[in-house]
Amino acid sequence: MRRPNDSYPTPSSIAIELVYRWTLPTMTVWEPCAGEGHLSEVLKKRVNKVISTDITRHEDFFEYTSPLAEIVVTIRLLSQFGHLLTMHSILELR
Repeated sequence: MRRPNDSYPTPSSIAIELVYRWTLPTMTVWEPCAGEGHLSEVLKKRVNKVISTDITRHEDFFEYTSPLAEIVVTIRLLSQFGHLLTMHSILELR
């Protein structure tokens, strides 16, 4: 069970690996579970633009009905919670 507003900072080594393997410098990227911004800071060094949102700032990913960027990147996709993020991205954000 998830704790409300839980926080799992992304280790920089994982963030760097993810960002440099899966993004291009021309991309605009949305990090919807940004937390303190660990992944977003790495993204800012690589891509054109980063949009960082987080539920702790009252920016609930599941309340968005249209995407804020062409690509959604978050480590949360690798967690138990990730399937919900993925399904919302596919079914609701158009």
